[in-house]
Amino acid sequence: MGKTFYPEIDILKSSAALVVILIHVMANYKGVSDTHFLFWDLIHFSVGIFVFASGFLQGNATREVKDVKDVLSELYIRFKRIALPYYQYVIICAVILGSLTSFNEVFKRFTLNFTWDTLTLAGGFGNNWIPRLFMMLSIAYVLLALIKKRWRSVLPYAYTACFLITIYLLVISGVSGKGWWMLPGWLVLYLSGFYTVKNYIKDNLVRLALFSGILTVVSYIGVLQLGDSTSLFGHKYPPDIFFVTYNLFLTVLFLLLSRWLFGVFKRKKRIMQSFNFLSRTTYEIFFYHLIVMKVYSHFSLKFGIIIDYLLVASSTILLVWVLDKAKGYIGSKFSKT
Repeated sequence: MGKTFYPEIDILKSSAALVVILIHVMANYKGVSDTHFLFWDLIHFSVGIFVFASGFLQGNATREVKDVKDVLSELYIRFKRIALPYYQYVIICAVILGSLTSFNEVFKRFTLNFTWDTLTLAGGFGNNWIPRLFMMLSIAYVLLALIKKRWRSVLPYAYTACFLITIYLLVISGVSGKGWWMLPGWLVLYLSGFYTVKNYIKDNLVRLALFSGILTVVSYIGVLQLGDSTSLFGHKYPPDIFFVTYNLFLTVLFLLLSRWLFGVFKRKKRIMQSFNFLSRTTYEIFFYHLIVMKVYSHFSLKFGIIIDYLLVASSTILLVWVLDKAKGYIGSKFSKT
């Protein structure tokens, strides 16, 4: 059976792209008041949406992992999809920063260790915990899929184990935020998306929203009992039960909203094409809005939250569109030779 196309997932991923820009714009204003900080804190669910959507699409995929050769092939494909856009971002960002400041200062950072960390996604340049996370998720899922050929119950057991680890992460401290300890929480969201597409009806989404909403409230009470910070951001690195259930709750609400929006706009070809473009380039938008913000920051451009957001979002989408068209043009030229 072939895979099904879900236009609402394009809308869902588009919302993740727009929310991540809002998070980083709001970061410049979170100190203005407690209300500004609270709003900035509550919108930390964009990566959760993207991870859930990735799991959803994986659950809809038809390609199977049958042996070690398939594992290596799958990881190679995913590494290219994840790492190459990041390397492109590094080059473009380094050139732009060099143009704005000094090429000498920028390239001084690229020591042998720094360059190696950048290439292997272990650290180095820019906000590379995102590609590192998706490589971790890829490795985890591909290995679980291989094990599943011999032990069919491995995914439910893995899901349960990761969920329990997120509870453990709530009560301990001193854990590295962006290393392997971040995998269990994000894997819960990834596998939630994977299982959602297997039983994809509105009633199940409503049940999942209610269940994750209740767990969010329960984990919030747990945070209060532990005397811990109630800031969601404080529970993101690594994601614990409070952060994970909140992200799942908001993601499902946005998926229900995306289904409704698809019903409204499904006959509006231009609007659906826009959603499709944003969805297809969400990963690039995650990176390139950071470049746009660095440029605006360099020139001390600050006009207020709404204007800043509109400027950064529109500039980012335009930059990504130009790069996408350039890539398509270059690709077509090479295919003819």
